[in-house]
This record gives sequence, structure tokens and C-alpha cells, in this order.
Amino acid sequence: DSQGFAEIVEEQGDVFEQSKFDGIVGLAFPSMAAYDEKPVFDNIMAQGKLDKNMFSFYFSKHAGRTDSKLTIGGTDPDLYAGEIKFHKVIDEYYWLLKADNILLGGKDVGLCTGGCKVIADTGTSLITGPTDDLLTLLEELNVDENCNGVRELPDLTFVLDGQRYTLSSGEYVMT
Repeated sequence: DSQGFAEIVEEQGDVFEQSKFDGIVGLAFPSMAAYDEKPVFDNIMAQGKLDKNMFSFYFSKHAGRTDSKLTIGGTDPDLYAGEIKFHKVIDEYYWLLKADNILLGGKDVGLCTGGCKVIADTGTSLITGPTDDLLTLLEELNVDENCNGVRELPDLTFVLDGQRYTLSSGEYVMT
């Protein structure tokens, strides 16, 4: 089968000048696909070419020493430890999941009262949310404009189906 491909010939925005990437592989759901094209992974699945209809990512923390990697058809067990957890997608547009809570330093500071929606998106490095919640987070973090004290900031934990996914300040703050 053929695969539609879009070429961007003009880029706008700092992200394209500052980031080190060659392109984007659209792995969202068909409802989000540009120009009604079938996303590449959906096309691969439709052809029955995979042992498992699964893809996984490894994001390297060591630029130059280890490459980041997209694995289609499963996982690379050399790149992770422990058990893989699965969570239900609640809206097949983005990879939208339901979070039980978002904790700061292990405490509930009101970022996800009664549960909230989160999106897993490999196409961005930003954490965003409703303005009021972000202002609460920034107030709790108390970071000055020079990012002094970033290493001492508390962990940020996303809780999904009781499973905790924790980011250290070095992982959630770009300096």
C-alpha cells in the first residue's frame, strides 16, 4: 500500500531553529490526520505486517552517546527495566488519558482535583494545562526568572490508574 507524505517547505517559529530534529512522524489517530491521510502506523497495521500492533519510544538523556529511538511492532527490552503499564485512551484524537491526580513533592496541591485529562504527546516537550492550574504550579514551585534553585524543586508525579509516573525537576524544567 502507498503512504501519504507531507513535506514542509517553510517553517515558522523558534522551535524549528532551536530543536534538533529532522521531521515528525504522525502517530496520532486518524481523526487528527492532516488532509484525511491514513497515519503511517494505521497503514502498517492494516497491512498485517507486525507481530504486535504496538509502537514504543526511547528518549535519550545523553545526546551524542545514545540515540533516541522509535520501535514499531513492540519494544526494545534493552532500553527499559520493569513492567510496561497500559492505560485506556479516553478519546481517540490525541492520546488522551484520565489522570487520578498530579502531585508536587508527593502532595496534592490542587492541580487535578477529582481527576483530570492528560495527553501523551511525543511531538512536544512542554507541559501545559489550564491557566489557573499552571499558576498554582508556578506559585508552588517558586522559581525566579533566572531559574535559580531548579535542582531543589520537588518531583512532579502524574498518577494514572494508581500508577505513579514521577519526573524530577531536571526532567520537567528546561534550562
